[in-house]
Amino acid sequence: MVSAFISEIELIGCQTITIDAENGKAFLTTVNHQHQPLVMVSVTNKDILMGQMLYYFKKLSDSLATAHIEKAS
Repeated sequence: MVSAFISEIELIGCQTITIDAENGKAFLTTVNHQHQPLVMVSVTNKDILMGQMLYYFKKLSDSLATAHIEKAS
């Protein structure tokens, strides 16, 4: 869904999408892991400090991108 949306609006290199609603916010970001690329999603209440959330969300994404992740069998 995210890749289709990004393709449709023709943004190149998009890493994070933020959705702002009346009752909260949703953040979607890519985790560029070499073997297991991921999409990370976080849903928060409406009172979140967006800058702080995006900072820690990006920090977690970077940490996961370098983590040793194996496929479950």
